[in-house]
Amino acid sequence: MTNTTVMTGFSMVTLVTAAGLLFAFLSASLTAGTIKATPENLQSALDAAEPGDTVLLEDGLYRGGFHLARSGKEGAPITIKAAGASCVVDGGDNALQLEGVSWVTVDSIRFQNARVAGIYVRSRGWPEAPHQGGGPSHLPFASHVTIRNCVCTDNAKWGIITSHIDHFTVDGCETCGSKIQHGIYVANSSDYAVLRNNIVHHNAGNGIHINGDPDCGGNGIIRWALVENNRIFENGKLGGSAMSIMQVQDSLFRNNLLYNNYAHGFTLFWYTGDEATQSSKRNQVYNNTVFFRPGEGRFSLLMRRSSTDCKLKNNVFVGGARGAMYVEPSCLDGLDIDHNVIFNYPGQRLFGDALEGVNFDSEDGSAERLDAWRALGFEPDASSGVEISMAKWVEKGFDLHSTIGVAPQFADVEKADFHLAAGSPGVDLGTDLGEIVPTDIDGTPRPQGPRYDCGCYERKGD
Repeated sequence: MTNTTVMTGFSMVTLVTAAGLLFAFLSASLTAGTIKATPENLQSALDAAEPGDTVLLEDGLYRGGFHLARSGKEGAPITIKAAGASCVVDGGDNALQLEGVSWVTVDSIRFQNARVAGIYVRSRGWPEAPHQGGGPSHLPFASHVTIRNCVCTDNAKWGIITSHIDHFTVDGCETCGSKIQHGIYVANSSDYAVLRNNIVHHNAGNGIHINGDPDCGGNGIIRWALVENNRIFENGKLGGSAMSIMQVQDSLFRNNLLYNNYAHGFTLFWYTGDEATQSSKRNQVYNNTVFFRPGEGRFSLLMRRSSTDCKLKNNVFVGGARGAMYVEPSCLDGLDIDHNVIFNYPGQRLFGDALEGVNFDSEDGSAERLDAWRALGFEPDASSGVEISMAKWVEKGFDLHSTIGVAPQFADVEKADFHLAAGSPGVDLGTDLGEIVPTDIDGTPRPQGPRYDCGCYERKGD
């Protein structure tokens, strides 16, 4: 037998006999490759992509409306990636739509001016009944889709939106300029979303919106999400929240910076479906910074409609024209809130809702909430909206170790530098969260001093 060496397009293979040659040919045929794409052939390239392939887009202007309906495999995703720094997909209903796909990555492309969304990722369907058991909450019709290092800007409704996708990740993206709604919208029943290291700004509605959407099939819950290290600012001129959490359970929100937004800051609530089972429960909110300028925004923290058993620690909540915080009485069961910095400006209340009038003839629940506060012994002041004494809040066991009513002293808010300054009451105020929050938004290990700092930044030693 004679050894023969053949160079394929993918690897050097040593072949033995004619049978070896046949094996090598078949292997090369099945090996992942690179498909070069231009504005003229991108859709054909997407239609031809196989597991492990990279569709590599040359620089240029691509007319949007592209779609992918092919999946990769674990360990061999289909990757759609820009070859250079000037790859722009412009327009279309959705600049790029991923339909019923799994194991797909989109990397380093700019999507703009779509009539609906920059990137729309959705399953082809969803189950009618919730999953029974300890696994995912619904059948994974589509999963493991990653959007990385992309820019989604000036789209009509959404920068990025999903529908019924498990293991969906947005990492290192910029989503901005959505004219009607949100920057990033994780929608409908799904599990294990990861949103990290994103810059989300100047969207008309929510910056980040995560909503289980019970009316859209599945079990109506999003669970086990991780939302970390995001910078979210100048959102909400048409309403909404910088971070809107609806029908979300068992999820972790850490090291996020929300500043200079126009509506709500961090919101946990329930909107539709069954409030008892589908409200936002058992969420962990750790080491986030929420900041409003004087007279702007609504609440730094708003919790409504049975958002129970949540833990909120080591956060900084500053400002909110209606109140720095408002936690409805329906959210107090299992609430673990402590080691926070809570501050509002002169003339703005710390706890309560300056605009919630009590109308005993309405069906908005305001009268019932007032009665609930009284039944719990909080003695609310309803002469102007609803206001709860922070002293009474602490007396009931909440925020026992928090700093309340003292300015946090940031490095330079005019330059959006929200590091804690020397002497800040948030330095070493936090509780040790160990491996749950091992670093800050910049990757600095926690703690740098004897205890954790509050907020998304850990102050380094002078």
